[in-house]
Amino acid sequence: MPRAATAALPLVDPEISERISSRLELVEARLRETVTQADTLADTASRHLVSAGGSVCARS
Repeated sequence: MPRAATAALPLVDPEISERISSRLELVEARLRETVTQADTLADTASRHLVSAGGSVCARS
């Protein structure tokens, strides 16, 4: 499982950063488990977006 990116969360405290990262990983894992669409194309696209990480982490 890829590690959640924390680029949008520049934290100085490593302990807090690790706690946030681990919880983001849980959120992303749950999204991967639950994202499903009846339409095959929509299902493939939505799973791709979740896998890309855009659901939780801000991209610059």
